[in-house]
Amino acid sequence: MKYGRMTPGGRELSSVLVVFSLELVTKSDELGVCDPSPTVTIQVDFSFDCLIQAMEANCRQQDHEERPGMTEPHFEYRIRESVRAKYMSLRVTVDRGLEVVVPRGFDRKLIPIFLRDKHDWVQSALSKVDQARQRRVPPTQTLPMTVSFPACDRSWTVQYLPRQSGTITLFDDGLGGLRISGAVDNIAACHSVLQRWTRRQAFNVLNPLLRKLSVETGIAFVKTAIRCQKSRWGSCSSSGTISLNQKLLFVAPDLVRYVLIHELCHMRQMNHSRHFWKLVGQYYPDYRRARQRLKEAWYQMPDWAG
Repeated sequence: MKYGRMTPGGRELSSVLVVFSLELVTKSDELGVCDPSPTVTIQVDFSFDCLIQAMEANCRQQDHEERPGMTEPHFEYRIRESVRAKYMSLRVTVDRGLEVVVPRGFDRKLIPIFLRDKHDWVQSALSKVDQARQRRVPPTQTLPMTVSFPACDRSWTVQYLPRQSGTITLFDDGLGGLRISGAVDNIAACHSVLQRWTRRQAFNVLNPLLRKLSVETGIAFVKTAIRCQKSRWGSCSSSGTISLNQKLLFVAPDLVRYVLIHELCHMRQMNHSRHFWKLVGQYYPDYRRARQRLKEAWYQMPDWAG
């Protein structure tokens, strides 16, 4: 539906989008359907009158001489155009700072208006991101001597066997020992082979748990996918695929249960409405506490885990 209105100066205001989403991601990226890194997602539905007021104010500003320092917000940001975006959204991340995501064809002249309008939110989000950066453990170029998965209460010792080879192989002896051989002085390559092994372990652990919970809740899904993501604990597609982060192996079993229930509930409610949270609460009553604990869990990930 097209909205139009005349400004006091006689200009016609063109059609605009009336939904504007704000998102704070204090680790790396959005969590999607499941809260990963310390993340706050806020959806703001602007009334048409509020938008018109903002645009009228912009028109009045254009009618007068622009004041220094008022044409742009007082913080740096980057603009990313997305073919999948339906609305303009703000994302504040540890890695990229403030990012404005816009759909194709979006009038970029509107961006500074909304940034000024949401100045306090952005400043608060940037402050939280700065705090997250300070809490971040700097990556270390070391090789783990043990690997522990609290999710399934298992541990392995790791041996590194240098050999004259351009490749690196990992052997699991099935008795709690891992042997990595080859160019083991290549730390990044050793991390990579450990991550691939972790993905296989994650499928072996998480897929049966998900299927068990599916029976327990009576909520069906199609298949399980394992990923190594920077900020999503899990996600659910409309086709029925539930994707789980292999890093779930590093968190407590009860938190794994929460994530799996969270994703299963998305098979009924592909949103985060009150109906969705009511459904989650039926199977995991203390979900609010679990969400907070998951945010803290990101800071406990070993640096080699990816």
